[in-house]
Amino acid sequence: MDIIAFAEVKVVNQSFLSAVTGIAVTALCLIFAGPLMTLLMPNAEPVVLAEGIAFFRVLILSLPFVFLTNSVSSTLRASGDSRSPMVITFTVCG
Repeated sequence: MDIIAFAEVKVVNQSFLSAVTGIAVTALCLIFAGPLMTLLMPNAEPVVLAEGIAFFRVLILSLPFVFLTNSVSSTLRASGDSRSPMVITFTVCG
């Protein structure tokens, strides 16, 4: 196996691991949203806590995409292409 094929396999494995980790962390955060928000806001009123949990659940759905974006950006930067991740970030973030 030559070095380029080896690098391609490593990139694919890294991206897959990043996606799986993002999905697993998202699932755990969705399952434990109530206890996590109670730890973060111990003195909150029940209405505020309920709204915080709802917002947290919506926000956490983007986590797998954040994991994957960071993984791909890191891979591109490590290969010497720092411009593409910057352009992608500026495009996505506005």
